[in-house]
Amino acid sequence: MTDPRQKNWNPVRFHSILPADAERVLRMGSLIFISEALVPTSSVEMARIYLASRRRNRRLGVTSHLHHEDGIFLHYFEGPPGAIETLLLSIRCDWRHRNMRVLHRGPPKERLLTEWMGFSEAPEASFLRWMGGAPDGITPEQMLERAEIADIVEFIGTLQPNRSVSAV
Repeated sequence: MTDPRQKNWNPVRFHSILPADAERVLRMGSLIFISEALVPTSSVEMARIYLASRRRNRRLGVTSHLHHEDGIFLHYFEGPPGAIETLLLSIRCDWRHRNMRVLHRGPPKERLLTEWMGFSEAPEASFLRWMGGAPDGITPEQMLERAEIADIVEFIGTLQPNRSVSAV
């Protein structure tokens, strides 16, 4: 190994000395955002979102899960940070939703998702019900904004086939 006192020493070059899990996590990112849905889940536009997302996610090496509840999209992504940022820029311009708010951005504790694009919706899968309900006057959107990131990740994990979960 090169002496760190040398002028051109770069510790990034020596990534092979990192444990395998640390190297994988350093190259993984995750993102959670919510937005107001402007298309019904049973629409042709929703089908287009799903099909285009599966293709694009596969190409970029990103997995994601889109949950729809009470007019709100909750979207969770995992993959290379650069690919996630590319997707985020594209999604921000999509007319099928508005008022996007990023709730979390950072490395995941472990890879949670196994599908290129998963989808769920209430009432079959409900974040509010999973959290034990909401206090009177609190909307699902407000509940998601106030929730702990670990709770959101755990909820998304419960929607994955044959998967145990640990939080971000």
